[in-house]
Amino acid sequence: MILRNSRIACTRWYWTKWTRRSFICALFYLGLFQMKWNKNKTMRIFESMLCTVILLTSCMSDPSIDTVEVLSEKPSPNGKFIATSFYCEGGGAAGYCYNNANLRRTGDELDPRGGLLGKYKTWSSFSDVEVRWINDSNLEISYKQNTLPAYRGHNSIRVESKHNIKIHYIITN
Repeated sequence: MILRNSRIACTRWYWTKWTRRSFICALFYLGLFQMKWNKNKTMRIFESMLCTVILLTSCMSDPSIDTVEVLSEKPSPNGKFIATSFYCEGGGAAGYCYNNANLRRTGDELDPRGGLLGKYKTWSSFSDVEVRWINDSNLEISYKQNTLPAYRGHNSIRVESKHNIKIHYIITN
């Protein structure tokens, strides 16, 4: 699926600095302890648990290190709110990228996990997301969505209103 600015959805392998460090530590740890063959059962269980923890922490994502690209940002006619269309990518070894829209008060920071579309905020099932103010209390969001059966439940979840602003959705595909 081609996204805005000719991006191909989520086919890249994301390596953050913490993912690299955790991966190298896990490899070193495995190599170091594989050299000793005469270990008791308790030590083997401890090593296995520690290795699992190290590998799992390398795959966890930290939203604070996500890369967010604002595609469109529109202030409300009265200037109290900002509607934003954005692209976000991040994650550890199991990286993600997605398009979504956000509505926030003027002066508030953009939260990429506060998207208006979808049940799971890091799923990539929306593209060409555009925002347009109808008036002070009505916002229109137009977008394309993935129509595969696996995305039906995810796509059916949308925020209908936020901050007393009614949100109208237009699917363009």
